Amino acid sequence: MLLQLAEEDIEALLFATRCLGQEPLVVRHGLGVAVHMLALAGSGSVPRDVRKALAASAMVHDLGKGLLPSTLLAAKSLGPEERAHLHEHVERLQQCLAGCQWLAAGVSTAVIAGANERLDGSGYPTGASGDDLSELARMSAVVDVVDAMRRSRSDRPAWRIDAVYRHLLTSPHLFDPRWVKRYVQRFGLRPVGSLVRFSSGALAWIQRLDQQGKPFQVQLAEEIAPPSEALGEVLRGDVTGRLGEVVEELPVST
Repeated sequence: MLLQLAEEDIEALLFATRCLGQEPLVVRHGLGVAVHMLALAGSGSVPRDVRKALAASAMVHDLGKGLLPSTLLAAKSLGPEERAHLHEHVERLQQCLAGCQWLAAGVSTAVIAGANERLDGSGYPTGASGDDLSELARMSAVVDVVDAMRRSRSDRPAWRIDAVYRHLLTSPHLFDPRWVKRYVQRFGLRPVGSLVRFSSGALAWIQRLDQQGKPFQVQLAEEIAPPSEALGEVLRGDVTGRLGEVVEELPVST
């Protein structure tokens, strides 16, 4: 179903990942990573079965955290022992998936484990580095950290997208610069699903972008809060002509 929705309207699906509110954070995050990975991978040269395995692996990649004590996930800060315990979520999930017959092992490993590895070997679960990390693992790490940093956690609020990009671009020892560049080029400085303020003072959620990466469709909002059915009028077309230029993004806890 996720593949079909992505093929029908990827921008609507990208916005939908920002509208989830009742699901646990690991579920919202997993869906967000899955949809953004599908959008970044594209559909032209990637076989459907690979995209299916990619999306499935991304959707579940953090669910091993559900097997850990809830107090660990809610902690405001973690010491070395607690952090090592948290890192066990990857191995626990992989144990649960050991009997899965249809999910390509290579894709599953690259996404579920690779999302937490870093180029300098400082990641987990294996501390793999450099050439030991596949292209899919490198892509997964970038997509995972962008989605994670744009969502609030118990120990920090959500980051603005420009701050996330700055972190990635200044950390080439951690994240593959090629995939960081591809991510920025694909989703832009005002990605679909961003709440922005225009020079007129209007607040709106970006739902679609034009070929130049400018807002093409937005939905007006009255307050800085997650998107809901209470959102206002949808504007389409010359959005900046009506509302002015985008002056800032406003991080929202989602």
